[in-house]
Amino acid sequence: MNLVLATMTAKYSHSSLALKYLEKACRRQGYNPIIKEYTINTGLLTVLADVFNASPDILGLACHICTKGISGRRLN
Repeated sequence: MNLVLATMTAKYSHSSLALKYLEKACRRQGYNPIIKEYTINTGLLTVLADVFNASPDILGLACHICTKGISGRRLN
């Protein structure tokens, strides 16, 4: 099963701790998740193409409170 965990942060120096914890939990359950981190400056088509090319069976999206508005608009 191909599991992708993705997030959008304000900048690359702000790595998502939530994804690190989720990744560790998934590995304990026998999954090998792929981590994808983007910034709010990453183009929508770039994000979509990257996620699509990963061919996830399951896609987990994490969103920080300061990027939830931007992330929400992109998901709509």
